[in-house]
Amino acid sequence: MTSTFVNRNAFAIYAGIMLLATLGRLTGEAGRLAGLNPFSRPWLRALLESLAGRGGLLVVMATTAGFALLLTGSRRGLVSTVFALADLALLIGFSRHRGPAAAIAQAAAVAAIGLGIVSLAGDVALDGLARTVLDEEQRLAVYTALAQAIVAEPWIGVGLGAFATTFPMVRGIDLILAGTYLKAHNGYLEWAFEGGQPALALITMLFAGMGALCTLGALRWRRDMLYPVIGAAVTDLVAVHSLVDFGPQTPTVAFLLGIGCAQSFRSERD
Repeated sequence: MTSTFVNRNAFAIYAGIMLLATLGRLTGEAGRLAGLNPFSRPWLRALLESLAGRGGLLVVMATTAGFALLLTGSRRGLVSTVFALADLALLIGFSRHRGPAAAIAQAAAVAAIGLGIVSLAGDVALDGLARTVLDEEQRLAVYTALAQAIVAEPWIGVGLGAFATTFPMVRGIDLILAGTYLKAHNGYLEWAFEGGQPALALITMLFAGMGALCTLGALRWRRDMLYPVIGAAVTDLVAVHSLVDFGPQTPTVAFLLGIGCAQSFRSERD
């Protein structure tokens, strides 16, 4: 499954972002049940009311995003999302107004949703994952050629956005026969190749700073803490995914990080 994206890996990171956002909002809905006695009549009434409204819609959205992610058959997208989901669970569990028990419950809920989706769509997804072989895609050869080019021009690079037109000048004969490469399929190497190592350092610090700001906001503030939590989880997702693809170039990433950073500062009601 690729949807309208350039390839299945690009769509996988978008589906992973959708899953993070919907699960984050779903935990906000679940937080309304935290003060009630589990399985009591008021708790069951509140649960049914939530599932009949926004909570039920979020469950459908999370399930749809999870199915879409698995059906892409993208190992990179799946592994990156798993790391981000773990980050999401820990940040929510250890936030200012929760404790270790909430972290364990959140992790269990995420695992249950993941196992349920895999059990329903596992045949298609796991078969696609098994067919993805790194050597067949010749990524290692691309990374080697890029590393050599970066060493040759470490400071200014070849120009931002110039990868597709300049990479043919540095690739070997094996990659020439393999076809055209429009992306490096490694965000860090592509930034270093295009802008030089100083540009790589600045871009990395920018994303790391936004992720750190969202993490601090999630742990320190009480009001609207789910927004920085989602921002921090998205940062984790793209940081891992950039090792094998071009996650930060998805516009949704900047959109969610902007929301997360904006909600990471203390307000009068915190």
